[in-house]
Amino acid sequence: MSPTARSNPRDRLVHLDEPAVRELNAVAAILESLAVRRAPAFDAARRARLRAANARLRRAPDAVTAAIADSEVHALLVEPGADGDVLAMLRPVRGALRTCAARRPGDGAERHAAEHDAVIDALAAGDHALAARRLREHVAGGLPALLEGVANRTDRAGRAA
Repeated sequence: MSPTARSNPRDRLVHLDEPAVRELNAVAAILESLAVRRAPAFDAARRARLRAANARLRRAPDAVTAAIADSEVHALLVEPGADGDVLAMLRPVRGALRTCAARRPGDGAERHAAEHDAVIDALAAGDHALAARRLREHVAGGLPALLEGVANRTDRAGRAA
């Protein structure tokens, strides 16, 4: 690793191995669930925006469109309860994990959307603790796809060498 990469935290997050991905995914799960737990009540308009973004995830024609819709859902879930410090920690973690995700068309979009629905339903019922638990489980459940992405990147790098 170059001295520049060591000095720039954003560069360090781009070159992740399996243990780092496991830890960063746990950090994302904790920070996102914390934000949902701390959030004020989600009004009907925010829930409608969440459901609309989730519908875009279900209809996504490709992995990139699905990833954009998924990111939008997570942002809508997290932003009301996240202060500047939580967002400052979460943004680089999300960005780093995005570089790891395995990209396959329809890669679990329906399952992701159903898990998002369960979080949104808990918020609609006013149960932020349940919503936070469901979101934490959802984010943690994404780990296998992230690890597959890391393995695929490692395999491609090995073949290129």
